[in-house]
Amino acid sequence: MSNMCILQGFQVVFGMKYLPSSVIPGKGVKIYMGPVSYPDEGQKADEAYQRALRYLGFRPRTQKEVEEYLKRKGFDRGAIEKAIEKLKGYGFIDDRAFASSWVNSRMRNNPKGRAAMARELKQKGVDAEIIDEVMESVPREQEEAVANRLAQKYYERYREVNERERVYKTAQALARRGFDWELIQRIIRRLT
Repeated sequence: MSNMCILQGFQVVFGMKYLPSSVIPGKGVKIYMGPVSYPDEGQKADEAYQRALRYLGFRPRTQKEVEEYLKRKGFDRGAIEKAIEKLKGYGFIDDRAFASSWVNSRMRNNPKGRAAMARELKQKGVDAEIIDEVMESVPREQEEAVANRLAQKYYERYREVNERERVYKTAQALARRGFDWELIQRIIRRLT
């Protein structure tokens, strides 16, 4: 009995599966049912792939995000690699497309400067080379127009305080959003 363990309601002895003794008439009599089968690598990779597809169904994700998700779900490295390879083959994971989409969305919905967007993409696991490429595709004029709109909004918000503090607070708000100081200074000169 010391060589036995209970695994999901079945007694297992040296890799062989037996029916539980409570099911068989005459306690202690065991019937051999064959060796215990474990999912092979292909099954685990398919399961990881299906799980990743559901995860990607909510919104696009980077390769790193999908890998971390599958790790949290308990998949081994081999299954994760095979699932990622398959997802990339079908175009479900594309860090370059993700980064481009992320930047365009940020510029429209939650405007930020290049530094802030690059930091967010880095946190999501996008390669630095891809980040640089995508950041270069954002026209400086577009970034300046976005920063100008934000500066006017903040400048108006702080109208209750004296002019010096109003300018300082507006500049700080733009800096928190990731705009560089050179751009901030140009915009502040226009506001005052």
